Amino acid sequence: MKVLIINPPNTPFTPKSILIEPIDVLTLASYVKHKGHKVRILDMDAKRLRPENIQMEEGFDVAVIIYDYHIPLHTDAVIDEVFQIAQKAKNFGAKVFLGGKAATHLQEKILIANSPFDVLVANEMEPALMELLGSEDFSDVRLEKITGIAFKSSENKVVITPQRSEKFDLNLLPIPDRNLVDLHDYIDVRTILSSRGCKQRCAFCHVSDFWGIWRGRTVKSVVDEIEYLVQKFHAEKILFLDDNAIADKNRMLAISEEILKRDIKVTLGCLGSISFFDEAIFAKMYTAGFRWIHFGVESGDDTLLRNIHKNITREKIVSAVKFAKNIGFRVRTSWILNLPASDFSSFDKSAELMLETEPDEIRLHYLVLRLGSEYSRQFSGDMQNTNQYIHGSSPSVNLSELDNQELDKKINELLRKLEERGYTVLRQPDEILPKIGKNEKFVSLCPLRYGLNWKI
Repeated sequence: MKVLIINPPNTPFTPKSILIEPIDVLTLASYVKHKGHKVRILDMDAKRLRPENIQMEEGFDVAVIIYDYHIPLHTDAVIDEVFQIAQKAKNFGAKVFLGGKAATHLQEKILIANSPFDVLVANEMEPALMELLGSEDFSDVRLEKITGIAFKSSENKVVITPQRSEKFDLNLLPIPDRNLVDLHDYIDVRTILSSRGCKQRCAFCHVSDFWGIWRGRTVKSVVDEIEYLVQKFHAEKILFLDDNAIADKNRMLAISEEILKRDIKVTLGCLGSISFFDEAIFAKMYTAGFRWIHFGVESGDDTLLRNIHKNITREKIVSAVKFAKNIGFRVRTSWILNLPASDFSSFDKSAELMLETEPDEIRLHYLVLRLGSEYSRQFSGDMQNTNQYIHGSSPSVNLSELDNQELDKKINELLRKLEERGYTVLRQPDEILPKIGKNEKFVSLCPLRYGLNWKI
């Protein structure tokens, strides 16, 4: 089949200063192409296209729209334009599929009367999508046999098939084909997805629910991709965008050893959990070229850390951050400022921990009730009105014991103390490059650019 895979435009557009290649879209598109279908990617965010500006080509059998899949940069306002894009594709005779968190959790609300979507694909998309593309028969009888989807029947009823039980083998994925996009549209950091899922089940996080059990690609396939990016695209910086790249410590050790064995020269970064921190493995990672790590810390209060099932303590945070910094890692930590039951005391503990450890980059977040998370099930009520944008500049929900005005006051006090320690405060993504200059420490209330001051 001829398949158009669409990355919708953000609302507003994602600033060019932080725009990364849509690796989740690239991964899916490359797999579809690998299976023999003709594929084109339309990255509307990168090309600054709104629905009314796109010229939908005729001849596509299927349009697949990816919204809030692996990379959570889209605001909630995007969903209205997703419907408009779907309708345009529908008008040109294409079948229209939607994948991502909304397609997984909000089927009844998306498959409304006159909905332009033919099929919603839940959770990871490859298995169901291959079945859907395997035939031009889109009858109710056939669709009902495909697990992990939802559709509107010929009788105008929403049909949700059983969840797919077997998880997709990530080693079946080819190296993402960057020729499907224009790399000049994105910042100078190539990305890689070497695993899916996480071995933890943090109360605020949707990852374990959405991706299921943690799975990692083989060491060889991961290092093959790193080598490919260096040789073909002259990549100087590569970021593992896995939700937890160090979830299997032995695997990360083996990846580092294989990079050294092949003598690949590149600067690397990754996201990981402090609960899996290991000094010997981080030392080996550093030798292999890793220079940046993002730790989701969330709080400096041990009681709150237990409440959110983080499986770390203040002591462990101090040990991990200081060790990583001392051996040469650039460390980013992220914090959720208004967790349930947080108060003046817990906020002060977080602030004290930031000042004690002085991470190179600090990212301050507000709580979001992500679809599929424990907190979403516990607190959200009407799922349709649940804000899903994790980079909001103000609280979308506040379950702490501090009201928003008190919270703002505490944040401003913290920012003042951090500025006294030499931090640059960033409130908008477009401020990042002009403000950073040679200053290597910053605290942000907005999405941050990857790749700043990574040094070998």
